[in-house]
Amino acid sequence: MPDTPLMNAPTCVLLLLGLFLFLAGILRGFNGFGSSLLSVPVLSFVIDPAQAVVIATLTEIPVVLLLLPSVIRHANAATTMPMVLTFVIFVPIGAFALTSIDPTPMKIALCLFVLIMLGILAKQDHIATFFNRKTLVAAGAFAGFSQGLTAIASPIFATAIIARGEDIQTTRANIIALAAALIALSLISFGSLGLLTSQAIIAAVLVLIPLSLGVFCGQNLFKRASHFNLRPLFMGLVALTALSTLSQ
Repeated sequence: MPDTPLMNAPTCVLLLLGLFLFLAGILRGFNGFGSSLLSVPVLSFVIDPAQAVVIATLTEIPVVLLLLPSVIRHANAATTMPMVLTFVIFVPIGAFALTSIDPTPMKIALCLFVLIMLGILAKQDHIATFFNRKTLVAAGAFAGFSQGLTAIASPIFATAIIARGEDIQTTRANIIALAAALIALSLISFGSLGLLTSQAIIAAVLVLIPLSLGVFCGQNLFKRASHFNLRPLFMGLVALTALSTLSQ
């Protein structure tokens, strides 16, 4: 079996990493998205930021494969296609930037992007009022570049899609369809740039273990505690992780 960067980390670091990946899974299971907000900065604390982005993207594949078949027929092509077309252009640009930036400034950029995404989530209701059909293209460009560079794009395109005001079934289908497009384009871009290695795939499988367990627990937590507003707690944890990685 090929060696992976994660396997070279000390045991105590791996245990701490597993804990934070478990928490990232809880975040995904409870909110429906956002695991990369925590998993990417945590992984980049241990390994090269470019590898962290690739691994985080690979871990999204099972979720998309599970959700996409049941919702794709409800997606609205008039809403999603303009953004997908911008993804085709800007995801590869973001991926190229990922390979071009040195690890240290890349780690700083990752953490700053996480904090920006937290700001978008915190002000989502206010920001949503500025989105219209024309700004969908701009949102798609920003989300595509962010996905290729950081594997973190869901707050951008989710806010834009929610602002469309379509029914909840269509909105959910649009978000999942766009997430699938982003992941597919990211993998194509990473593969063409030589980032999709056997080490990255093995590391993604290892990361999926605590992440999947966290998703399961997060889903159960949502069923039992959805009436509690846990968003400030989750956002605080993500912000603390990003700032800790930034100060490393």
